[in-house]
Amino acid sequence: MCGINVTIPYKVKVLPFLDEMDEASTQIGAVNCISITGNESGKRHLKGYNTDAYGFEESLKPMLGEAHRRALVFGDGGAAKAIKYVLNKLGIDFLVVTRSPSETSILYAEVDEAMLSHYTILINTTPLGMSPDCDTRPEIPYQFLTDRHVAYDLVYNPEETAFLKEVRLRGGKTKNGLEMLHLQAIRSWEIWNSSV
Repeated sequence: MCGINVTIPYKVKVLPFLDEMDEASTQIGAVNCISITGNESGKRHLKGYNTDAYGFEESLKPMLGEAHRRALVFGDGGAAKAIKYVLNKLGIDFLVVTRSPSETSILYAEVDEAMLSHYTILINTTPLGMSPDCDTRPEIPYQFLTDRHVAYDLVYNPEETAFLKEVRLRGGKTKNGLEMLHLQAIRSWEIWNSSV
């Protein structure tokens, strides 16, 4: 076996078992890909990677234009870690929006028309809208969205979540997480089949 992929809730729990982590996964604090190699003594060497970040970055970039320099990130769980890493890497300012108060986020109730006029990238990292709870969505004032907005939902089942539908109906560009899933898998395959 030359590698495995790791999914929630193990992306952080697996860290103590690794021998090494790449730069991205070290900064993110989570891995979803592990390469397994042998060393001279025959001992297995486990190296962690975060290919979620790669998948998200490569699928987000084609959606962005000059007007897209600020993002609202809905949720601050494990999935948000890779998203925040990529936004920092791309130089995109962001605010995290959560249901519970914290020092590093704002509440959904604070998202208003003025904020949505400046934050034109909307990213859902929560399970809201995922089957079978397809009617759920981040609670923001959708009536203030325009064709300047782009919305990215990590959920891909259903293909169009209630969140993405609301943005699409107001002219915004939308994308679900399926391309991110495919791209991270391709990157994982490359890692396992190379000398990285």
